[in-house]
Amino acid sequence: MRRGLLVSLALLASVEIAGAQNPTDAELLSRALNGGSPDQGTTRVSISPNGKALAFASSASNLVPGDTNQTGDIFTVLESNGSVTPQMLVRAADGGLPDGESMEPTVSATHPDGRRFLVAFLSRATNLIAGYENITEVPQAFVSLQPRGETILVSRALGSRDPGNLDLRPCDGLVQSISVAIKGVEPPEIRVAFLSSATNLGAGAPNPNSKLLPFIAVLKRRNGKPGWDVQIRGLPTPDNSQDHSNLLISGDGLSVVYDVPRASASGASLRQVYRAKEGNPTAELVSQYALTNSFEALQPSLSFNGEVVSFLMRNQAGSRTAPVNAFFVRSGDDLTQRPTQANTNSSGVPSDGAIAESFGSDQYYPGARLSPNGFTIAFSDTGTNLAPNGSSLPIYAQSYLKDLMTNQIFRTSAAASRGVATADGGASYSVGLGGSFFNSSSITATFISEAVNLAANNGGEANAYRSTVNFAPPPLTQGAPIDAPPDVRVNGTSVTLRFQPFDPAAVGSLSGPSIAANRVRYNAELKNSSTNDRIQLVTTRNRVTVRKLSPGRYTVRYRASSRPSSGGVVKSKYSPKQTMVIN
Repeated sequence: MRRGLLVSLALLASVEIAGAQNPTDAELLSRALNGGSPDQGTTRVSISPNGKALAFASSASNLVPGDTNQTGDIFTVLESNGSVTPQMLVRAADGGLPDGESMEPTVSATHPDGRRFLVAFLSRATNLIAGYENITEVPQAFVSLQPRGETILVSRALGSRDPGNLDLRPCDGLVQSISVAIKGVEPPEIRVAFLSSATNLGAGAPNPNSKLLPFIAVLKRRNGKPGWDVQIRGLPTPDNSQDHSNLLISGDGLSVVYDVPRASASGASLRQVYRAKEGNPTAELVSQYALTNSFEALQPSLSFNGEVVSFLMRNQAGSRTAPVNAFFVRSGDDLTQRPTQANTNSSGVPSDGAIAESFGSDQYYPGARLSPNGFTIAFSDTGTNLAPNGSSLPIYAQSYLKDLMTNQIFRTSAAASRGVATADGGASYSVGLGGSFFNSSSITATFISEAVNLAANNGGEANAYRSTVNFAPPPLTQGAPIDAPPDVRVNGTSVTLRFQPFDPAAVGSLSGPSIAANRVRYNAELKNSSTNDRIQLVTTRNRVTVRKLSPGRYTVRYRASSRPSSGGVVKSKYSPKQTMVIN
């Protein structure tokens, strides 16, 4: 394609519109070698924002051949001919088994090449990197580059005499709540967010009170030299004298959410949710309503670009018997007003149970997770009125997937084709979700369940599962937000773009009724950052391939529009930009 070329493609096919479908059967991910039940439980499962990669932590010894280290390991799943097979993801530097426990994996979005992704995790192992020795016996933060398998120590002690940041000394404090994102491509910038009580993370990461504070590590490959530059800095916080909890980074690496105790209007110390954005020196109190009204807000989640935040809220701090419900806010909402409740049924009626927040004496699991586009939420709940046949539910918590635009809700902890309406024999919890593409209406939910009837799991161990639901596209409204960038797949000099589908039959203003409209059109812009040349695409498909692109670095963004029968044009906002490289 010539530089300076301005292309306008009017592709005449209409966008496919499909109604929401029942979820697929809950599929066992932590499958034993013989296809049956693992001999130990799963503690965490994570899926990438675009649903292409996942990882889970398990102490089982019968998932892969030769697992004899008798400790918790990190696994991923290989798919072949419709079946899944676990494989050990984190290995020792010599290819052998780790000599210590690994836990709490989180997965990044996949690279535009469709193959590369990152897994951040905590580990006590001392043999993951040549020359590393963890003498503290405290879990440290690592990131594993897949599929190559290279492992990088993130929570390393840094000093002014170490300009290359090749030091492999572990930090001197606890590390918790690790998550990871890829910012930019070729070379990628890795961003890892975590909480730590360490005092030796570097000059930009002070911790005067040795509390669990939020930090972000920026990892860049050294130019022409071995190793990685690792720069750690502290994130904005309202109070560095308090332990923070439940930190999570957005898929684009530009926003972080966490909860931290704050003094409420009643004088009680209640956990509240904050969002720290790149370039903003102060953290934003997202749960302002909760603080004013002496509610506790905790365990936040966020959309791919951080514009939508969900969190749990309860009216009694620290009490595990107090009802816990899920809520969400969008950028621009009045945070002094009560946020919108998420754990309701399709008629908007709140759950008659509560979010299943905690299990066991010291184990906390995320109670709700937003999809990358902020339109869908997954949660675990004990209610009996959220989905059909709820009155016959067992006493155990079930996992659900809900469309926040239409209130459609489905129970994912089920296997209808096997006659299993609900997961029985144990709770389902620790939910996560990702789209098959960033903006697709096909959403894959993951969860952990102790149920005995979802798979060959008669031992009642906690297992990792996934289930997929295809939702109808959301209505296109004036100024509709697009919270994730276009999904990009690069193949040589060609690129395939996929956009958020919208329903062309439900177009209107944000406050007005839906009105009939013509087909949805997508206006995409590809900009060559090296030459400033632009390629404009106009298409009625939410998937398009552009071929024979000139080499260079590109940014891609898009917006959706439609022409109502009453006249005029309804337009969404522009999406966030996605970067790509054509070699």
